[in-house]
Amino acid sequence: MRTSSVHLIMSAVAISDIVYMFHNFYLRFIQFARAYSGCIEERTYGMVLADVILRHLLDFAKRSSILFCVWIALIRILVIRNPMSSFYESLSNPFTAYITISGVTLVSLSLSAFKATFYRIVAYSDFNICNSKIKIQAFSYMLHDFFDNKNSLVLQYFNTTDSIVSIIIPCICFPFLTLLLVLELKKKSENRSKMFSSPNDDKTRKFTQLVFYFTLTFFVAGFPLGVASTMMYLFIGMQGFL
Repeated sequence: MRTSSVHLIMSAVAISDIVYMFHNFYLRFIQFARAYSGCIEERTYGMVLADVILRHLLDFAKRSSILFCVWIALIRILVIRNPMSSFYESLSNPFTAYITISGVTLVSLSLSAFKATFYRIVAYSDFNICNSKIKIQAFSYMLHDFFDNKNSLVLQYFNTTDSIVSIIIPCICFPFLTLLLVLELKKKSENRSKMFSSPNDDKTRKFTQLVFYFTLTFFVAGFPLGVASTMMYLFIGMQGFL
C-alpha cells in the first residue's frame, strides 16, 4: 500500500473523513450525557472551546477530503494516459503522495485558520440552565465585532469564494475526470482484446475502475453540498431559505 501514491492519498481521505465526523461524535456525546444526567451546562468555556475547535476541524477535513479526491483521479488519469513516460510514471511513487498530502493540508489548514479569526468567544453572566438559582459566567461563540452589518459582505464573499473554490470547482472537474477515466478504460479494454493480458494489466484495470467509482460516487454527494454551501452564504438573509 505504501508503494502507491493513490493508495496513500486514499488513506488521507479516510483520515479526513474520520476527522470530519469528530464534531458529530461530540454532539452525540452531548445528547447521551444529557439523557443520562437529565441536564448539562453546555456554556462552560471548555465545552464552547471544544465545540469551536471541532467545528473548524470539520471545515478543514471537508475541504481536504474533496481536494484529495480530485488529486486521486487526476494522478490516475495522467499515469494511465502516459504509460511510457517516466515522469508520469513517477507520479505513482509515494513521494508524490507526500507532496500532495502536505500541500493540500497546508492550504486547507491555512484557510480554516483564517476563517477562525472571524469569530470569538465572549463571556456573559446568566443563570445555570440546570439550576436557575445559581448565576454563572457563561460563554458563547459569536461573530467578531469587525464583521458587523457594514463589513458583513467580507465574510459572505470569503465563504462564498471558499465554497466555490474548495467544493464547486473540484466537483465540476469530476465529470470531466470521470469521462477521461471511462475513455481510458475503454481504450485499454480494446487493446487487451487484441493481445493476452498479464496479471499486472488486470490489476491496473481493477485499480482504475476503483478510482472511477470512487470519483463518481463522490461527485453525486459532493456537488449538491457545494451548491448548497455557496447559495447559503449568498442568500443568508432570505427568510426561510436556510
